[in-house]
Formats: sequence, structure tokens, C-alpha cells
Amino acid sequence: MRRLWWGVVALAAALRLSGLGHWGFVDPYFAAGVRTMTGGGSSFWYGAFDSGGFLTVDKPPLAFWLQTVFCWLLGFSNLALCLPQALAGVGSVWLLGKLVARRSGESAGLLSALALALTPICVAADKTNLVDSLLAFVLLCAAWALFGALETGRLRGLLLCAALIGVGVHVKAGAAFAIVPAFGLAYLSCGPGDIKKRIGQLVLTLPVLLAVSSIWMLAVDSTPPEQRPFIGSSKDNSARYQVFVHYGVRRLIGPPPSPPVPPKSGLYNVQMGPLRLFQRELADQLFWWLPLACLGLWQLGKDKKSRADVIVWGGWMLVYLASFSYVRDVFHPYYLPPLAIATAALVGIGAKNAPKWLLGLTALWQVWLLSAYPSWVLWLAPFVLLGMRWPVLLSLAPLAWCASAAFTWCNSPLVYAGPLRLTTGGPDPSLIATPQLWQGKLTDADRPKLLAFLKKERRGEKFLLAVQSTVPAAPVILRTGEAVMALGGFTGGDPILTPESLAQRVRRGEVRFFLLPPQNTAFGHNGALMEWVRNHGLLVEPALWRDSGNDLLLYEVLF
Repeated sequence: MRRLWWGVVALAAALRLSGLGHWGFVDPYFAAGVRTMTGGGSSFWYGAFDSGGFLTVDKPPLAFWLQTVFCWLLGFSNLALCLPQALAGVGSVWLLGKLVARRSGESAGLLSALALALTPICVAADKTNLVDSLLAFVLLCAAWALFGALETGRLRGLLLCAALIGVGVHVKAGAAFAIVPAFGLAYLSCGPGDIKKRIGQLVLTLPVLLAVSSIWMLAVDSTPPEQRPFIGSSKDNSARYQVFVHYGVRRLIGPPPSPPVPPKSGLYNVQMGPLRLFQRELADQLFWWLPLACLGLWQLGKDKKSRADVIVWGGWMLVYLASFSYVRDVFHPYYLPPLAIATAALVGIGAKNAPKWLLGLTALWQVWLLSAYPSWVLWLAPFVLLGMRWPVLLSLAPLAWCASAAFTWCNSPLVYAGPLRLTTGGPDPSLIATPQLWQGKLTDADRPKLLAFLKKERRGEKFLLAVQSTVPAAPVILRTGEAVMALGGFTGGDPILTPESLAQRVRRGEVRFFLLPPQNTAFGHNGALMEWVRNHGLLVEPALWRDSGNDLLLYEVLF
């Protein structure tokens, strides 16, 4: 059995670590923030996007602190940025397997570890600099602490669980709170001791949860705004808004985003609703063994110990499933690793004693998923159907999807696994229902000439350049490490400046050059900033800073 454990962990490591520096995907927005944070000081503490201290990234900085430390140790590179998430993915495979084994037996634990190791979206997400893999690992650690408290009745296990959930808040804001109802209900209904003791213990965990989750927020929000960067993706320049509103209620019950995103949002244009994640376009990212997970949920609950398991894993799965099914903002498949944890746990529990008819149902489910890709179903389906007799073959299709994410370059800034990843141009751009954040992107051929011009003309300004959003700012920061002012934050709609405050910054000599699209694509009130620049700036002759015919305009504003 020990060799099998090591085999599963080795498989997980091979899929996540192989060619990480070459095939790993790096989101330029977060990479630019980490590049800035490697300068240390306040940039590190606040999670600044630019070295001028104008804006933070749009998440709490804990995951990016970890990436920064790896960059300090290994140098700034794709490998250093992606390695923390890859290690977290491997760690999650081992930890989940051991946790399920402790509760449901060695075979169930091993199968859970294998299911997570072969969850395609986890392999894809673990090979990026996105933070969802780290969130999944931290929440799994919190589950480990909770099960310890369920077994012993000791308060310290609950306190550790609460503290780890608080740590998760510093990884991806309000997304970490999704497991709190399931964890609290599990201990309240299945914990040792009488009900009064359990209620008292849960009450004592609340101050720990609130203290750990809010320590960075309170420190930031108590700092005068003029002494720190603007908090990215907030409307009131507060970390509280970023954590609880932007990454909390706004995603589920808030008003539609501005500009509005169609109801069919995200990579695969999948309709929001209760069946969103069960459609082939998303189900093939994590639900290859869905019938076995349903059996695992059904088999639990026969005694007090297994009732706790069904509440933890079932509640965890259902809360994230409901949340992701009704996300009102743009939905990306790489959000799914936390959901994959609970799904894999239930798969292992269900697969341990699965009857042949259920193996057959699982095989048919996998063939249905494959049928969306005719060239793949022809050669994979026969092997999958043999999984009714030899269950190991039910891992073949997920393995193929994982291999596509592990050993090929991602052609798109949208993280996913499967045959679409192998197409020359990535997914069909018409399937991507995201707002147009930037018109007339600067080409790689133009950028060196622009940077050379800006550096030559610089007269001590704090910011090398100002642009509409972080989209065009990130490549410049990555290439030069210089401060670039993203006037409207990530989407171009953050209310950071007014025309008057921008004019003051220009008068103080902080910024002089503005690179803007010809049309006003700013969101909300930031259209006034663009208009102010156009009214007060002088157009720079295009031949001085670009060679191609892109339609961007460079303005110089002097007072």
C-alpha cells in the first residue's frame, strides 16, 4: 500500500512540476504585482501593483507574499511564480488522501488522492501563478484541524481550524468563508460532549476567525489613504470592500457588473444556473467520476462519525457548487480547485465499494463527456467502456485531459484542460464573454520603441507612463520594473482619481505621458479622466514611439 501512495503522489508531482518554468501560465497582472513586491517595504506589505504606490492588486497579498519569497530565492521567473501553487497542489493530493484514509479507510484515501491528482482543472490551475490552488490547500488544512477536533473534542483543534480559514481569507478574500457553515454544522451536530459544550466552543472560535481574517484589513484601513496605495477593485478605497463585497456578496447578489456581462459568462459561455457545472464544457474539468461521488455522499451518514463526514464534504461541495453556479461576474474554470477537494474526497469514499452497475454508469458518463470531442471519443471511448470490467481504465480520459494541461503550452490567458488547449490558437475568442478592457493593444514590436522614447524623455517623473487600466500597464512593469499608473485599476473602472487630483499629480511632476485608446472605453466616472487628458495633453508624433499602425495615442501633459 505504501508503494501505491508514493505512486499517486509521484503522479501528481509529475503532472504539476514537469516543465513548470516552460509550460506554466503566468497571469501578467499578478506577475507585475509580484515583480513590484520584490522591492520589499510598503510595496510588499500592501501588495502593490506598481512601485509608485498608486494601486494594489485586487486580492489580499498573502499568496503573492509567498510568490515573492520564491522569487527572492530563485530569481524572478515563471518557475518561481508558479512553484508555490504546484507544491500546494501536490500537498493537497497527499493531505486529502491521508485525511480520508483516517476517516474511511486506506483504500478510500488512496482513491481520493488519485481522483484529486487526476482532476484536470487542478493540474491546469496548479501550473499557474493564480491563487486558487493555495486557497484549496489552506482550506484542506482547516478540514484536517476540524476532524481532529471532532475526534478529540479539544478546543485547540477548532481554534486552529478557525485560524486557517482566516489565513484563507488572506489568500482569496471572502471565497474562504464558504466552508464555514458546513464546518460549524458538522461540529455542532457531531462533535464530542453535550450540546452546550459544543456551542460554547464554537462561540470561542469566532473571535479567532475574525481576528485572523481581518488583521491585514484593519492594518490597511487604519492607514491614512494618502499614505498607502489605492485598494484595487474597491469602490471606497478599503480592504473591507475588496474582501467582503468585491469577492463576496457582489459576486452572488450584487448588481450586474458594469459594463454588463451577458448571462452566458466565462470561458465556455455556459449559462448560469443549477446545471452550469454539469454541462460538458465545464464538467470535463472536474466531474469525471461524478456518479461515484454521488455514491460516496449516499454511503455516508450511517453513524455519528460518517455523519460528520457527509456534512463536511457534502456541505463543502454543495456550497461551492451553488456559489459557482450563480456567479454573476465573469466565471473562470480555474476557480474550481476548492470544489475539487470535496468532490475527490467523495469519489474515493464512493469508489471503495462501488457496484458494477455504478462503474458502468460512470463509464457512460465519461463517454458523454468525451462526445463533445469527436476525434477523442473515437479512440478513448472503447477503453473507457472497458472500465466496467477494469475500473482502472476509468482514469484514462481524465489522465489525457491532465496531460494536455501538464505538457503543453497554454495558448490562452484562460486556464483550462482538454482538447481545446491543444488547438493552435487556443479557444474560440467568440466564446469569451468578458468586457473589452483595452482597445488597440500595443504590439511586442512597438513596445521597445515606446519604452526607449519614454526613458529618453523622462525628467524625473515618478511614473514612467499612465494608462487606462492594468492590462497595458502589466507588460511594461514586467519588462522594466518601472512604475506605471493604471488610472482605473484592473478593469479601468476603479474610482481612484478625479480630474482635479490627476491635475495635481501632473503639477507635482509625478506623471507626464499618457497612453490611451482613441475612443473613450473607460468605465464609469473614469471617462472624465480620459477626457481631461485629451483636453490638456499634446499628441506625441506616432513616428517617435511606434512603428506599426496600431491606433493608440500618446499624450504629453505639461503644466
